Amino acid sequence: LQSIENRLFENTVGVKRIDLEDDLIGVYRPVIEELAMQTKAWPDKLIIDAMLEGTSAVAYDGQHFFDSNHPQNMDDPASPLQSNLLADHDLEVDALADAIQVMMSFIGADGKPLEIVPDLLVVPPQMKFRAARLLQAELIGRDIALATGHGAAADTNVLKGSLDLLVLPRLASEPKSFYVLCTRRAIKPFIFQNREAPEFTALTKPDDENVFRRDEFLYGVRARGAAGYGPWFLAVKCLGM
Repeated sequence: LQSIENRLFENTVGVKRIDLEDDLIGVYRPVIEELAMQTKAWPDKLIIDAMLEGTSAVAYDGQHFFDSNHPQNMDDPASPLQSNLLADHDLEVDALADAIQVMMSFIGADGKPLEIVPDLLVVPPQMKFRAARLLQAELIGRDIALATGHGAAADTNVLKGSLDLLVLPRLASEPKSFYVLCTRRAIKPFIFQNREAPEFTALTKPDDENVFRRDEFLYGVRARGAAGYGPWFLAVKCLGM
């Protein structure tokens, strides 16, 4: 078993009292709204960071969460190895189909199939439209060459509707990687631990020290939590060439 260590999230913004009092067109109010938006996005940020760190963070079996050497049976040194890290997998029909089939073929310690059914494709923004085409187009493979008027025949898209699509801008740092996840089980591939829910504080009273001494309003938020890893076999990461 693994423990997940909670982390402190804190953010504070200060606005001069006279500026806010004279803010007739609402210039400063979006600053407060942005603080609320960042707080709302905090759990997602931790989860996405965990995804990005999955090739170096250790899972419960002692291997990296995304690794090519997960033992089928942790207690058997001779156990066959399984991989949820697939190299040379650009986002196209055969690579995505292979990732789905790999996940559905994972075997448990008892030698029986784990019966994992993936339901979500997660991509960086650079893959948004390619991924949408793979999952939504009726036909795929059409490559019309305008110069010659010829093109390859299109095939029925067997991947249509096979997965939901999630595009995460924070994954832009890895433009050639994508993820296939199983998210509909009680246990999830990534875990958010909400130790203390966000608590907003506004120091705006005339007798608050910051107002009295510095003539400044303070708006802050504090929370504690962390992200960690569930079973590795609920996620597959594919690395493009």
